[in-house]
Amino acid sequence: VRDHLDDPAAFAAAFDARTEEAVAPFYRNQIREDRFRAAEMNALRNGLEPAAMTPRSAQILAAAGQDGDVLRGVLETVQCLALPEEVFQRPGIRERIEATDPVSPPPAPGPDRAQLLQLLGS
Repeated sequence: VRDHLDDPAAFAAAFDARTEEAVAPFYRNQIREDRFRAAEMNALRNGLEPAAMTPRSAQILAAAGQDGDVLRGVLETVQCLALPEEVFQRPGIRERIEATDPVSPPPAPGPDRAQLLQLLGS
């Protein structure tokens, strides 16, 4: 980008290329996560069962709860410091995840939506 400061068209093209390379993967990853989370919240708000986590996601979540290196890698992806594929390529991470049994997260504590509405109506 720095090489094209005197040429606006070349600057724009270089900026776009660098943004696609360095930023777009994080953006696309976050959009995917946001869509899943929005669908989950909409289902819960409407009293429906949200879509289940993929077995792979459940396995990663379970491994993150048991292994500090996996947890740190997951946190790096959440904080946009590394992409998931970068974390999974690190020595031993994929093997640690694959050695973990997938588990679904426990239900949230407290009343469900129907119970909450009933309590509020009382």
